[in-house]
Amino acid sequence: MVDLKSKKSPLSRRSQRLIGAVGVSNLGDGMVVVAIPLLGATLTSDPKTLGMLAAAGAFPALVFTLPVGGLVDRVSRGRLVISTSFIRAVMLGFLVMAVVSGGLQLWHLFAVAILLGVAELLFDTGSAALLPSVVPKAQLARANGYIATLVELSNGVLGPAIGGLLFAVTAGLPFLATCLAFAIAGIILLTVTQNQPTRPEPTASPADDARPEDTGRSRMAQFLGEIGEGIRWLIRNAPLRPLAIAVAGSNLLGWMPEAAFVLYAKKELGLNDAGFGILFATISVGAVIGGLLSGRLVEHLGVGKVIIISLLAYGILTIPPAFLHSAIAVGVVLFIQGLPLVAWSVVSRTTLQTLVPNHLLGRVFSVFTLLGAGLAPIGLLLGGFLSGVFGLRSVFVISGIGMTIVALACARGLNRLAVEVARASEPSAPVDTPSPRDDTPAVRDTPAAP
Repeated sequence: MVDLKSKKSPLSRRSQRLIGAVGVSNLGDGMVVVAIPLLGATLTSDPKTLGMLAAAGAFPALVFTLPVGGLVDRVSRGRLVISTSFIRAVMLGFLVMAVVSGGLQLWHLFAVAILLGVAELLFDTGSAALLPSVVPKAQLARANGYIATLVELSNGVLGPAIGGLLFAVTAGLPFLATCLAFAIAGIILLTVTQNQPTRPEPTASPADDARPEDTGRSRMAQFLGEIGEGIRWLIRNAPLRPLAIAVAGSNLLGWMPEAAFVLYAKKELGLNDAGFGILFATISVGAVIGGLLSGRLVEHLGVGKVIIISLLAYGILTIPPAFLHSAIAVGVVLFIQGLPLVAWSVVSRTTLQTLVPNHLLGRVFSVFTLLGAGLAPIGLLLGGFLSGVFGLRSVFVISGIGMTIVALACARGLNRLAVEVARASEPSAPVDTPSPRDDTPAVRDTPAAP
């Protein structure tokens, strides 16, 4: 049986380099996620505008997620993540020049946030779909655990803290450091994908036999049909629906307090730029520590309970900052809030990699990204609007109550999903393709070797 607990054989050097590249890239993401709102706050103090700026970076996930998923299942996933790493480095280099020259305008920052959002979407979807081609199935959960912990450490702890400290020195410094991080990640990935097949097996389509004069139209129709194939596959698989609802609800509601969090930290808690970066990182400090225990949590509680507890804890603990006035007290709450996050990430990602056929991974991942990160800009816009109308503290209460309701509503279905994951992990599990009317399908296919 292939359990979610991976076997203890060491990961290959290629696997380690891929994990390291993802970690370095996320270090850059963590620096820029703090530096952009800080830079925006020097240009405007309007919470609605800052909410729109925060939403700009997440907006591409709402518009481009499904096409990105189709692209990931069509091209070399290795080349895709390499190219996006270097493209992001170039974009940050231009931003640094704008900051240093003193010619930066607010619309420049919006443009960079959107372009970085597109590139990050390509990188994250591509690297997640690339992982099963690099890491053996028995080691997926352990590799995902390392990645999730590194993401929280880099993107949530070190990145924001370093970004805030560097911004306090000079505004362009965190963007220069991020530029270097993306370039280093691209160089590491060159060693991962060299002489290695990282492209999924193509699937046959009637469009392949199209007449030459209809090639352009047929290819577009084929591409759209492939995107639809991933959506239909997910719709027909009832066990994954509660996970999809949980991802959508937690992202829509969970991002609401982030919209004007920089103003909350400065105006309500009296923090400076460096203090904001440190406070922003506290939730990820808890996530990193919780990540070290994620394997034991999954072992003792199971997939369903880990997801439910994570959602409940996050929702309930979102409420106290509305009533706290001490930055230390808020930091403690955020630290505790982060403890189960890595376990949730490991379980949800490994669940998809276990249940979804390899040739559909990019498309199904993109659907979950649309349900999750794609709803983030809506949550940010809503959070910025509510903060401007009802005050900076009110949004914490609204967000926390909403996430708690989502967790309780999905509890039964998530427990059924845990049973489905265990059944699909059995080597003797039957291979079946569900009919469109089958509401309880066997969701495991046997993908071709990459």
